[in-house]
Amino acid sequence: MHLAASNNRLAVRTPESAINRLIIGGGRLQFYSAPDPECAMQGVFANNFEQVEADREISGYTLVWYRNVRTGGEASGWVRSNRLQRLTTEAAKSLLAAAVAKASVDAAAPAAPKPPVPAPAPAPAPAVAAAPARSGGAGNPPAAEATAATATLVADADCIQLALVALEKGQVVQAGNSGRQVVGSGRLQFHAAPDAACRMQGVFILPGEPVEADREMSGYTAVWYRNPRTGADATGWVRSDRLAAGTAPVAQRR
Repeated sequence: MHLAASNNRLAVRTPESAINRLIIGGGRLQFYSAPDPECAMQGVFANNFEQVEADREISGYTLVWYRNVRTGGEASGWVRSNRLQRLTTEAAKSLLAAAVAKASVDAAAPAAPKPPVPAPAPAPAPAVAAAPARSGGAGNPPAAEATAATATLVADADCIQLALVALEKGQVVQAGNSGRQVVGSGRLQFHAAPDAACRMQGVFILPGEPVEADREMSGYTAVWYRNPRTGADATGWVRSDRLAAGTAPVAQRR
């Protein structure tokens, strides 16, 4: 959180004429919560040749906003600048129109008809029971591919702007008083910004878990959490009334 806030202030704003970018290079483009390789956002990425909008740049990273044209899912975060290529406004509009058209065609395409099932052949005597079919064999639907549409951070443009403001204007929690513990009942939802409309889909923690508070604003607290079982990190805003004073998190940040 500290790293994100300081870099948001120091980063160079992208001119309006240069915000349109195309993802190039090989493989998925990883998103980061701050311009640092230690701040990877688990499960948040975009694919090659998709479009993003640049907001600001620093230290070889660019803060971008992305929308999946097929699902409408949105994400924001820092990505490596060398994976982005500038686009003219006209080229960006043309590529976006083509992507939207393809997504519409894919969505409207009818499912392939199932082949007719042949009549079963008479079983020889004596009858032998057929072996049960294995799950996952041919004919079973493939597992859905994880894409940026299922990103942990989902936010629209208003949430992105609110998050930037909150990181700069939120009341900083002193390091010696940053330990918190989740209280209350049920899952504690993470938000991309201190607003109920900025939910981070699929990102939550359970009562009794420890977090580290960074700053507070509008009834929300920005926290950092590390899953002790998987080592995965998560940062976001949670409701302050679901937190009580606690010890520092078990696994401190490096």
